[in-house]
Amino acid sequence: MTLATLIVDDEPPARKLLRRLLAAHPDLEIVAEAEDGQDAVDQIRRVRPDLVFLDIQMPGLDGFGVIEAIGAAHMPRVIFVTAYDRHAVRAFETHAVDYLVKPYDETRLARAVERARRGHHRDRLEEMTARLVSLVAAEPLPASRPASRPASPPAPLPAISDRLVVRSTGQVSVVDVATIAWIKAEGSYCRLHVKTGSHLLRESLRSLEARLDASLFRRIHRSALVNVRHIVKLRPLARGDALVAMDDGHELRASRRYRRQLESFFSAG
Repeated sequence: MTLATLIVDDEPPARKLLRRLLAAHPDLEIVAEAEDGQDAVDQIRRVRPDLVFLDIQMPGLDGFGVIEAIGAAHMPRVIFVTAYDRHAVRAFETHAVDYLVKPYDETRLARAVERARRGHHRDRLEEMTARLVSLVAAEPLPASRPASRPASPPAPLPAISDRLVVRSTGQVSVVDVATIAWIKAEGSYCRLHVKTGSHLLRESLRSLEARLDASLFRRIHRSALVNVRHIVKLRPLARGDALVAMDDGHELRASRRYRRQLESFFSAG
């Protein structure tokens, strides 16, 4: 599936570099470029791209102004590109796919592109599901069968988060979900454990669990989640519990209820 792509940057060398790097991604078709914010608004309305690489610092209308002009509900997926990282939190709050700080390399760009692909495919799947439901509801039933109420469209799945914005006193951190080894509930907060330390997120464990990829984050206790990619060993304990050894050196206890789920996951792999 090809993603129609728009490049927006007021610096020609930056646009040229991005074109060159995107050549490694044949499923991204560059359909237009824009050299300032107003040009970007015009191009988005004209070519209706699937993805926009959007510079933030531009004369006149900046990147956030472009989103306001188009309307967040009508914007294609956005990857912000900028030389400054001070706009990161605001960028994430606009639900951008990713945020690239210049200079970036091929690897970092590839990660952003993959996130855009996943989001686009998820959107298309939800769109097709909604269309199928509408078609089935509109199809007349045979006369011999009593008409039933048309099925309601399924509730949309919560968007899977691959980064979390954590606020603490005088500081804002952006945590890549893949780096989180395990998560522990602390009242109405969650403690995110990464190899370099931990972050306290103002969100309940149940709410956060709904936003995480269920194929990676598994519950081992009513107050703890683990990233299965960071597990190095499972050791059975008495009464059906298990000890879960993580790659950050911590050992966590899995209750009997969740131990079987972990074991089935590893046996399936």
